[in-house]
Amino acid sequence: MTTGALACPFLGKMKNRLCFNSIFILAIFLLSGCISFKNPIINYSDAVIDESLLGLWKESTDSNEYEDYILILKDDNNPKYKFIIFNNKDYKYDENDYISKSNLIYSGILENKKYIVLNYEKDNSYFFLEYEISNDTLRFFTMDTSLFENAINEKKIKGNIIGNGINKEIFINENTDSLQDFIKKNENIFDENEYIEYKRQIKENI
Repeated sequence: MTTGALACPFLGKMKNRLCFNSIFILAIFLLSGCISFKNPIINYSDAVIDESLLGLWKESTDSNEYEDYILILKDDNNPKYKFIIFNNKDYKYDENDYISKSNLIYSGILENKKYIVLNYEKDNSYFFLEYEISNDTLRFFTMDTSLFENAINEKKIKGNIIGNGINKEIFINENTDSLQDFIKKNENIFDENEYIEYKRQIKENI
């Protein structure tokens, strides 16, 4: 199980956009291993609202020093989400606070697996994560970046690798159909033993 924010250049892009300067949203999307994509794994036209995602979630942690929450709401007119991040259980909802106000976040299904897709509006790049919900527990899984890195080096997919170590960034320049084909052939892109976990705090959808 992974906890805390991960080192990545994406931190510099996102840190000023976070509600209450909370960096734990980074831990969600940095699970993608700092791999960004020119195109989404699932097109927005194929997005579906997962009703089980909606509501209030609290990160599972042994630490007594902080309490991180995600409030997930659906947009009134479109198949996308509002992610509100806070670390105060007495927080009162403000519609201006949500992280996805200018960054499109939606979900979809591919090969019976569920994915969250983030479109980062500043450079129009995409990130995605596999997730699952069971027994009021939400898990976001860590991506195995080596599969993409090896595929680029072996010229199986188009992309660029910049930097090394914790400063490494990987950019995949493939269309959605090619991405889906790659994922179908590589079922273990996400490590089921590495994840960030949240517990549902209320059962009712908000």
